[in-house]
Amino acid sequence: LAHCLAITNCLRDDVVKESLTVEKVLANAPEHDEEFFLVPKIFDGSSSA
Repeated sequence: LAHCLAITNCLRDDVVKESLTVEKVLANAPEHDEEFFLVPKIFDGSSSA
C-alpha cells in the first residue's frame, strides 16, 4: 500500500493456539440450534434487489 506518511505495518507472526469449543461459544447465546446462533429474521424474501 502507498501512504503519504512514513509508516510501516507492525504485524506479529501468526501463532496457533487452542480455540473455544462450540459449547463454550454458545453458552451465553440467547438462542441456538445445535452449532448455530439463532437470530431474528430481518428479510422476508420479497426483495428483488
